Amino acid sequence: MSRTIVVTACLALLLVGCVTTIDPTTVTPEEREYHEQYSTFPTEFEVPESEAETAWARGIRYISDHSGMKIQTSTDYSISTYSPTGHGAYYFGYSITRLPENDTVTFKVDCLRDMENFGDLEVANNNAHILAYYMKSGELMPRFINTRGIGDE
Repeated sequence: MSRTIVVTACLALLLVGCVTTIDPTTVTPEEREYHEQYSTFPTEFEVPESEAETAWARGIRYISDHSGMKIQTSTDYSISTYSPTGHGAYYFGYSITRLPENDTVTFKVDCLRDMENFGDLEVANNNAHILAYYMKSGELMPRFINTRGIGDE
């Protein structure tokens, strides 16, 4: 019984160390500005119809490059990865939907976490904001993916 507790405690400590917070003393002014932009960017946003295909392509590219889970479904209006549940606390999946409305398109981005292994909600939210901001702006600094951002504890 005590061996199980020790092993569980060691695994918990190991997992806590897997997600980092970026040290604010190592951040460039450009990175700080980027953090300020993406962290407040909504995960549901609109783009003009003329920019929708570019934003959609960025979303697919981001998921292909930065998700721990493979794409499960992809249609003209929705893309989602396999669920990360059961794969580990620091595997994240994604879901993007798009809804054309007259001359604009609304996108909704979600980062999925492993609920079974207590995936980090704060990190999942951070990833969703990064993806949404990237889709809209084309700006991406991969250093911030799967972290809690700058100086957040």
